[in-house]
Amino acid sequence: TERRTGRVCAILPGYGGALVDVGLEVPAFWLPEPHSTYQVAPELGSAMEVFCARHARYEVRAFSEQPPALLQRGTGARFRLESLHPGEGPFRAVVVTSSAHGTLVDFNCEILGELRTERPLARGDELRVYLIAVDPLTGSCVVSANKVQDKSSAPPLSLEELNQGEEVAHRGIVKRITDHGAFVDFNCEVHGLLGPFDIDIDAWPDGLLIGHEVTVYVTSMDLEKRLVRLSMFQPRPSQQPSASRASQQRRSTRRALPEPRSGQGRARQRA
Repeated sequence: TERRTGRVCAILPGYGGALVDVGLEVPAFWLPEPHSTYQVAPELGSAMEVFCARHARYEVRAFSEQPPALLQRGTGARFRLESLHPGEGPFRAVVVTSSAHGTLVDFNCEILGELRTERPLARGDELRVYLIAVDPLTGSCVVSANKVQDKSSAPPLSLEELNQGEEVAHRGIVKRITDHGAFVDFNCEVHGLLGPFDIDIDAWPDGLLIGHEVTVYVTSMDLEKRLVRLSMFQPRPSQQPSASRASQQRRSTRRALPEPRSGQGRARQRA
């Protein structure tokens, strides 16, 4: 980031922010933050002292206060975007800003990464991220705190190939909502069931709807009944039964799931 003095050249009512002319090829995009000196957009033409960082090749973000710095190691040289590829990581990162408009992190790249996350984060939080997408046209990138499997290049997994309890998250799409939970397509031969108590209501306070993109973990499988149970919460190693044992437990303690009713309502939240 670099400190610059500029003038407000446009007010953005829809965002509650402003564009600031800081002498670069494009104005810097400024948004108010809870910790910011400015809680409302300044007046048109007023002077602002801001800290600037690139979010894309032709997009600059402006901050009223010095963003949190990532502790440098080694030479401190930043990665060039063109040298990075999806799937690489983990990279050390620090949250620069987090609001309703998104979360940006500094992961020692020449630009800030847009973080896809389903848990609340605060400015200054440190984490590890994986690169999941690079757009060479806009010069932007997307990162995730989870190592996500690439569905575009990988064929659907069979249940026999699927391992439960791994520290590998699966990106999925909600395909159906029933009284028993949400059925999610996560690039497996069958859709997994995300039960009401396995939905993170902090990340989804209004519940799930068909088409929502979620990150899930495989918690258990029943190979005979061809059933997979999912959770938004990463399973603990001590609570990871084998597929065969899980199947035996279900045969002895649970009945088969009833035929789900059709409908596109919301998945029930946890109590």
